[in-house]
Amino acid sequence: MLFRSILEAGTGNGLTVFLLLQQNFQVEGVDITSEWCHYLHYRYGILIHHARFEKFAPTHDYDMVYSSHTIEHTEDPYAFIRKAYEILRPGGFLWIDTPDTYYCEKESGRWHHFETRHPFEHLCLLGIESIEYLAKTTGFKITDWKRQPEYNSIQVIMRKPSKEGRRQEKK
Repeated sequence: MLFRSILEAGTGNGLTVFLLLQQNFQVEGVDITSEWCHYLHYRYGILIHHARFEKFAPTHDYDMVYSSHTIEHTEDPYAFIRKAYEILRPGGFLWIDTPDTYYCEKESGRWHHFETRHPFEHLCLLGIESIEYLAKTTGFKITDWKRQPEYNSIQVIMRKPSKEGRRQEKK
């Protein structure tokens, strides 16, 4: 699949959108910090929408939504995944990188994700089982996943079906 348009959910300092733009991708971002949105647009001409991803109302669909260490800061991970599903074209991809609860137990209470930030910034914690459930209930198919031990995180790639089927609703 050729990625004509990519959206980064949670752009932060903008490094990823900047690098994608340098590779001639059509890229946009969405972030809750208005200062970063304005700075990235002014400095690099990158379109960064100021919004919470779950409330984002784009004017077009995307081929890929990329999100690195953002979903764990949301109050409702189901709404986050559902929003990605809604704004992706059929056959589009969602790529998520997030702390993995698998490593929480292995780190014996010293999980580095709680040492690098205020622990209450992480509003939800996910593992492969919860991500599989979120994918299933929104209609995504997981195409690949990999644990990243050096970062205590998990990367998951999901695909929206090419042909629109009936998506299961949250019960």
